[in-house]
Amino acid sequence: MKRVQVPVSEFTTEDLMVVDIDSSIVEIYHMMKEKGIRHLPVVDGDKAVGIISDRDVRFCSHMDGAACLTAREIMSDDPFAVSKNTSLGRVAYEMSNRKVGSVLVFNDNGTLYGIFTTTDALNALVEIFNDAFPLELGELKESIWL
Repeated sequence: MKRVQVPVSEFTTEDLMVVDIDSSIVEIYHMMKEKGIRHLPVVDGDKAVGIISDRDVRFCSHMDGAACLTAREIMSDDPFAVSKNTSLGRVAYEMSNRKVGSVLVFNDNGTLYGIFTTTDALNALVEIFNDAFPLELGELKESIWL
């Protein structure tokens, strides 16, 4: 099989939602629920400063005084981040190795380009695999329940 170097930007979600660092946990929860998203980059002005996952929101929502929490207090302030030119394989490997569900992707000038998630990685796998071995992507007829 021919080895292909695909940049992560090929499968990165560019049209992303972001939250301000001072957004409340309530606002963040509603945005995630309404938009059906699980990871939100946090910005301070025009600079990405962190990321919040739906798991962060769920965990913090059970704390006393949770409604007063802001993105600043619940975000991961050192998220995994890569250049948009980083190879897809390298990013997927690092996500698996670090056990993270999303990666912030930056342009060469340091501005936020998009977000790459496990869903994006699975979409890439299907597309790349389908190119080599065409899949029958009709409705799944069977399911295994343990």
